[in-house]
Amino acid sequence: MDRQWRHRTRSRPLAVALAFTMLPWAHVGVASARPAHGRCTPRGRVVFASSELSVSSTSGGRLYSCVRASGEVHRIVHANASAKGFLAAGHYLGFTYTSDGEPYLDVFDALSGSTVLDLGLHGGCGPVNNPCVSSLAGFQLASNGWVAEYSPNGSLTATSGHGSTVELDSGLGLTPTHQRLSNANGVDLSQSTGSTLSWTTDDGSMSYSAPLGPQLAALDSAALEKGAVHPVAALPGACALFTAAEAQAVLGAGTQSSSGDSCTYTMSGMPRSTLTVTLQPNLTPAQVLAAKQAAYTQATSPQLIAPWPGPPDYGKYLWVLSWESGDGGASGAQSQTVQILGEDSLTVQLATRPTSDATGYEVGTSQCWRADEVVEHATDIAFDRLLGVPISYHTVATGPSCAKANEEF
Repeated sequence: MDRQWRHRTRSRPLAVALAFTMLPWAHVGVASARPAHGRCTPRGRVVFASSELSVSSTSGGRLYSCVRASGEVHRIVHANASAKGFLAAGHYLGFTYTSDGEPYLDVFDALSGSTVLDLGLHGGCGPVNNPCVSSLAGFQLASNGWVAEYSPNGSLTATSGHGSTVELDSGLGLTPTHQRLSNANGVDLSQSTGSTLSWTTDDGSMSYSAPLGPQLAALDSAALEKGAVHPVAALPGACALFTAAEAQAVLGAGTQSSSGDSCTYTMSGMPRSTLTVTLQPNLTPAQVLAAKQAAYTQATSPQLIAPWPGPPDYGKYLWVLSWESGDGGASGAQSQTVQILGEDSLTVQLATRPTSDATGYEVGTSQCWRADEVVEHATDIAFDRLLGVPISYHTVATGPSCAKANEEF
């Protein structure tokens, strides 16, 4: 029996720097200037202009923003000579710049003159002559100041500049829609604007959308950890958290059944997969502790050769555990996530028979998805809906098949 245990973290910290620098439009010692009649009169070269704001560069190389409606002018704090790739949504301005040779993405509020987001774009660099790894593959800027971030490993998060959400979705290489590619100081970034966030999976089997704005505050990772955010008052049923159409898009044709707190999707294709989503609400403290201990026991038994670091913190308000187990072959294998928020327990499990390996196996008709990717994706979407975020699924054409790449099936 081969088992793998992963203590999954759903959030990724952001390097956020809040700054408020007040410098003159034309004279030292003035916090900000407001041109007469709310007009933006450039002092120097205009380097960017949109319907709501403009950016000018003075002879000294400093860049200033001006909001057309009010004439409010502010120096753009981090905009130096390397600033480029300007993108505007309302009175918010996105651009890239370098500092000490490192690239950054900056989002600036031209109305208040403050930095909303200052994010380093290098997630790490390899040995000499090896390229650096980017921490961001793309982003979307909304006119309310919210920013969606797509990571290179295929996960989607969002921030208002004051905190980061847990993953809205992750799985098979999420791809933002309606974006254009730009080179940000040596880093390729896809970028777009808009208050409706839309994305697809790499295999083309799924398309989702959600509002990019304050509704996503329910998924703020720090608030969830502290217990300051709770599921919606009227909890949806398990079958509404991840629907039959969504399961079919990943795993192929099948049937749906429900029993008690669980919703089960049984696929008719080979390898035969069964996806089960279970939502247990209103657990007592004793039941919560028992559920966490049972999940840990299942994930770590029998013991692997390497010693476990010890039980996870059972006192966490948001508690997540993911693991894979099974022998492979005819006996099958399974991938599972248990996610407990306060008194509500969400479990997503995928069992597959037969399999050629206990981990990393491909499932579904297309055989594009790994079992753990299916579970991670379904858990993310189900959790979003549990917190009241209106994630919409859109039917798309059948995606490409990966079966030829998987000779073991």
